[in-house]
Amino acid sequence: MFGRLLGNNGKQHDDSHAAMQANDVVAQKTQSPRTFKQGFKPRQVAEILNCHVCTVRRYIADGRLTAHRLSARSLIILDCDLERFLADREVKAAA
Repeated sequence: MFGRLLGNNGKQHDDSHAAMQANDVVAQKTQSPRTFKQGFKPRQVAEILNCHVCTVRRYIADGRLTAHRLSARSLIILDCDLERFLADREVKAAA
């Protein structure tokens, strides 16, 4: 509908939609499926790690800890991502 108003008859949308689907297929093939049982809020992760919530947010901002945004104000850290973070931390401490 808006494509007709803009004069492109929706072609650009169809092309971008096809590109997004192709990217999804590539991502599914390259990433292993993650299984998780529960998610944690940054405050809960801070309690587990015995640190301040600002430290957890800095880990997320630095890319050391993976978090998923549920909404504009809500983050969740999956238990599998927290386990990976802890494993990486133990390996670096042992080295």
